Amino acid sequence: MLLTTFILLLRLRKKVVLWDNNPKDYKCSSSKEIVSKVLKKLKQGSIIVLHDGAKNRTDTVKAIEILIPELLKRDYMFKTISELII
Repeated sequence: MLLTTFILLLRLRKKVVLWDNNPKDYKCSSSKEIVSKVLKKLKQGSIIVLHDGAKNRTDTVKAIEILIPELLKRDYMFKTISELII
């Protein structure tokens, strides 16, 4: 299925964008754990994936409230995918 989707996207001349930082927030037991996992794998150009569906995402929201100021303090910038793709 994934390969079929990828081939279809190529035929449609669509760009495929994936992430390199997945803290698996849906498995974490606290916002601190999510933040720790994100920061551990963080590097310049990282794309972080966080989830907003299924179960209670309170810890994910709290983690974002911690991560945004922390990343800005470390001179990271936030960009949309369309800003990154030429």
